[in-house]
Amino acid sequence: MLAIHEPLHRSGDLFDPDRTGLDHIALSVDDLDELQRWRARLDRLGVPYRVHDHGDSRFIALPDPDGIAWELWATREAQDQR
Repeated sequence: MLAIHEPLHRSGDLFDPDRTGLDHIALSVDDLDELQRWRARLDRLGVPYRVHDHGDSRFIALPDPDGIAWELWATREAQDQR
């Protein structure tokens, strides 16, 4: 489950991804195959993203319309355990 709260009585200022507070949201996917399916889907939708490879894990990084960074992570360990 993922729950996001938006206050009812906002300050009126706009979100700034460089301000102290929420840095990014990271979600894990089942395996590298699932991550590849996300890449294909983002490509079809024309959504810009970057792929980062850390050896034991790989993730897709993309901003949402407000500039909040999202990451989709897969580990090679999860792939090897199947």
